[in-house]
Amino acid sequence: MLSRQNPTVEQFFTIKKAAELLGIHYWQLLRLVNSQSLPVYTFGNTRRRVRLSEIVAYIEATRNGGVK
Repeated sequence: MLSRQNPTVEQFFTIKKAAELLGIHYWQLLRLVNSQSLPVYTFGNTRRRVRLSEIVAYIEATRNGGVK
């Protein structure tokens, strides 16, 4: 019998909502997205979405001096 594996579903957030969740200003996150420091995703409309895990990874990398 085949075992069923549940894939991990990652959440996408608007730039505004992600900034609120992280406790940073909207414009800070928007600058990172516009400078292509963070990937952004568009799903069939003009609203851009970001993955919270990628933002957290970026923040961790900057703490450790990995991203400039």
